[in-house]
Amino acid sequence: MSVVYWTVFTLLFLCGVLSSSASAAGLPDKVVSMSEIGEHPNAAVQPTDAGKAISKLVLFDGKLYAGYGDYNANTGPIEINPFDLNSRSFDGVQLSVPTESVGNLKEINGKLYATTIDPTCANSCSAGYAVYTPGVGWDMKTPIVAEHLYDIATLTGTDLWLFGATGGDTSTAWRSTDDGDTWNVVRTQSYSPGADNSERFYWGAVLGGAMYMQSNYSMYDRPIDWFDGANWQTQASSAQICGTGTVSKGPNPVVFDGKIVCADSGYINIFDGTNITHINNNLLLTTPCDPVSLGDLVVRGGVLYVLCGDYDLLDGENNALLLRTDDLINWSRISGIPEAARSLEVDTATQTLYVGTANSRIFSGQLAALNSGGSSGGSASGGASGSSTGGSATQQELAMTGDWRGMLLAFTALCLVVVSVIIDSSSGYRHVQRVGRPRL
Repeated sequence: MSVVYWTVFTLLFLCGVLSSSASAAGLPDKVVSMSEIGEHPNAAVQPTDAGKAISKLVLFDGKLYAGYGDYNANTGPIEINPFDLNSRSFDGVQLSVPTESVGNLKEINGKLYATTIDPTCANSCSAGYAVYTPGVGWDMKTPIVAEHLYDIATLTGTDLWLFGATGGDTSTAWRSTDDGDTWNVVRTQSYSPGADNSERFYWGAVLGGAMYMQSNYSMYDRPIDWFDGANWQTQASSAQICGTGTVSKGPNPVVFDGKIVCADSGYINIFDGTNITHINNNLLLTTPCDPVSLGDLVVRGGVLYVLCGDYDLLDGENNALLLRTDDLINWSRISGIPEAARSLEVDTATQTLYVGTANSRIFSGQLAALNSGGSSGGSASGGASGSSTGGSATQQELAMTGDWRGMLLAFTALCLVVVSVIIDSSSGYRHVQRVGRPRL
């Protein structure tokens, strides 16, 4: 065997060894073992793949409620059919909601709400929300005229807010102070009067005693509005705090550690009332969570859970991954999540993780406590010094993991280039020898 071939073989071997070592130097994942507990019968028969995805899971009154649908494809109505954790079966349709998708199931004051994200009556028409009261059942309310209603929230605990658009070029926020009997438009935004109907309030969230919202028009910078209970204020045009969500839900931000947290185009964004920062960045080579848009995020029991992806350089695939933190500094990475995961819920009473998938299935698995080093997903947070053990990592360590991945990919690419040059040079050398050798 020629020296050239031995050189190529040795380089490929070293590339493989060093790549494996670099990959192994990343954060040690904890693993949760998950098993399927059911397939949502109504999501499974949706006409589009996007509509079949369980985009939201909420545990309420002993049952799992799933959000699904595809408002781009004008599907609907959407049937609410909860999964009973005691009987381990679906209850059957409790309510048919006149919307093309349900994706923002939210508990407010002991009741469960779901807005008509895109009413099935098309364009601007009667819209509103479904509301479930324990011991009473479901009720459908359509008190306003709207084209989209992405979110619902409360500021005072006695009021209700709706966020969306009336149609045309205007984002609209409504407020009711009498438990939904009457509603008033309280805020509008229009970036380009006379433009298309894509300007909307996709979310609302309470921070520091004020209701925050930000209009979104094609992801342009837009003002941030907030109401403190007495007065409105506006921060000049800013980058978007949140994205627009998916075809079945809005961005569904959460409030955690005194900040609004949500996902946007690969970022995990945090907003403290003044500034927007990124927990991770958007570069494939350095993010520990790519893509964030894979799933959603929830806060349960003082812990933030983020469902996202983890790009594996060895198999070239994005695998599902769960990140969790109780302080936005120390993080725990949990693998073993189904690849098709799109939503999550956590029962803090039993430390059970529930995951909804792109193919209408629901999985469950046992999580260890956040400060546990067990193999079922726990890890120890760092102490006052900022150190971390047992699989927990600080933001710096998450970035270092990304740096390892970046160096790994760069090194692998360099190896391939070198090997390619050697092979090409060898081929050219042999060709010259063949052409230049005199006949005897």
